[in-house]
Amino acid sequence: MRRWLVDVAFLLGLTACGSVGTGTDAGVSCAVGELSCGGACVDPLSDNAHCGACDRGCATGEVCGNGTCGTSCPVEQLECGGSCVDPQTDFEHCGDCETACEAGEECRGGTCEVPCADGLVAPATEDSFGLVWDGLERTATTLAQATVDCESFGGRLPTATEVHRASAQQSGDVGETFDTAPLWTQVPADELTQVASRLSDGAASEVAASAATAYRCVCAPPGPPLFSGQRCSGPASAPCVAVGERNMDARDRPAMRHSSALWECAHDLGHVADPTTLIEASYAGVTGSNAFLQTSDRWRYDLVTTVRWSGTTPWTATYGAGGTHFYVAPSTAMPFRCVGPRTAVGVHPNSIAGTLAPEITGYTLDDSDRAAVPWVMAHDACTAAGGHLARSAELVEGLYAGLGNGSGTNLWTSDSCGYQSDANFRVATVRWVARSERFPYVYAGGATSPITWEYKHTNDSPYRCVYYPLDAEYVAPTTCAGGCFELTLGGATPARAWFDTLDRPAATFAAAIAACAAEGGHLASERDLTEAIRGGLPNGTNSYVWAADIGQALSMVVKWTAVEPGFTDLYLGTGSPMTWDYPTMSRPYRCAWTNELR
Repeated sequence: MRRWLVDVAFLLGLTACGSVGTGTDAGVSCAVGELSCGGACVDPLSDNAHCGACDRGCATGEVCGNGTCGTSCPVEQLECGGSCVDPQTDFEHCGDCETACEAGEECRGGTCEVPCADGLVAPATEDSFGLVWDGLERTATTLAQATVDCESFGGRLPTATEVHRASAQQSGDVGETFDTAPLWTQVPADELTQVASRLSDGAASEVAASAATAYRCVCAPPGPPLFSGQRCSGPASAPCVAVGERNMDARDRPAMRHSSALWECAHDLGHVADPTTLIEASYAGVTGSNAFLQTSDRWRYDLVTTVRWSGTTPWTATYGAGGTHFYVAPSTAMPFRCVGPRTAVGVHPNSIAGTLAPEITGYTLDDSDRAAVPWVMAHDACTAAGGHLARSAELVEGLYAGLGNGSGTNLWTSDSCGYQSDANFRVATVRWVARSERFPYVYAGGATSPITWEYKHTNDSPYRCVYYPLDAEYVAPTTCAGGCFELTLGGATPARAWFDTLDRPAATFAAAIAACAAEGGHLASERDLTEAIRGGLPNGTNSYVWAADIGQALSMVVKWTAVEPGFTDLYLGTGSPMTWDYPTMSRPYRCAWTNELR
């Protein structure tokens, strides 16, 4: 596998249609996704002379694919005349290298077709991201009929974020203040309802899919093969911001329930940001809205962790409705931000039997349950296979992208989610029978709830592993405290992780996150530490260290002694290997680095 790395300037904001290009010629206007180089507009994803950036040329024998030079094109592309092309969308190489579309046609799905925009109701309107919209609302109808109508000419319904950023209150590209009717979007809410959004202010609501609702179709240009540019939520000039090795939305997305947030991020080739990423963003100078943002983490099986910060003031831990972290029911509509690797990641390089690699998530997942085992043994089996015990959000993203073979049995996840009065910690579990883009991802009570919990200390449960793409050019860290401990996972091309060999001096939870990010790593999570300790992480001091897991008023802490391959990560009362502490306290910690693109 090779790394598809695109120039940072290009990643942080694809050129808006009709706006000044982001290349070297400030006076030249280029189409969405193009750079202005030497007086000409070029595609930095495929131009051999300007690969990823102006004047970054490929060597003899190399071709430019997804913004980087290599000896072959990405797997989904063809090499035609010495250049990499996408045969699904390339006007001059539509379906194959020989077929060129006629004037007045466009290449759509590998076939020359009448342009999508010809099917829009006039006058069509183009927004700053290159989406072309119906100029007027269409007559109210059911979601199913609206979907068919848009797809009949190559269009689609917009996402909730696309409506939000084109609204009168945001860019004003499409919406007017009087456009107050809710419009169908692509985004599901639950089994029976869909997200609908207004072009007046971009606010989202939930409407029964069977109801008659107005809608507008859009024709969208091909999106970049990674979470960048038009896939991000933010101003067209810079919709993404860099946070370490990842891109993140520059602005909050509209408030939606948790399952809708997961769906929309996944379909934009990203993921709902976890608390650690949002806290890192605040220390990187990313502007916060002071609104609580839902995250990909569960504090409890029935609650989602939320985080907020204001302006460019770094996050510090204060718990409660007036603080900086709290919780919310997953059915509650809350804003959020998506995050994704700043490279076109591809998939995990190893061939693993019985897995599914959904294109939209970038993650490979077991496509059937593994046999029931204790919780820590599930960690061992996944690392031996080259992956990790999946988080609940990762399983749900997989369901939205085609993951099947649901057994109707509660599956372990790697998400600890609080404890009962008897002090036994629980783990969030996920269960499903049929693949569904409408998986509700809520605790419904009872034995058939799609999300519930199991005790980690008594139960044996089935599980599934997740395998992340790898960065083939990742350089191992050199600043580990006490030297670097390397954990190598299974597989011919293994994932690797590096950890501090010694505890770092005590700091608050936020300060520990910021310090690890400044070193190019991350504060190790409970899952990271469980894998590493069982894999031989040395110099455990029998003192609790921070783990990058936060919920309600508390953050997780873990401890071990010397080298402890039998580490259980169970709560056993006073002095147990894991528990929780207030994030305002000072604790030692360990940083972690990995060649995985998570």
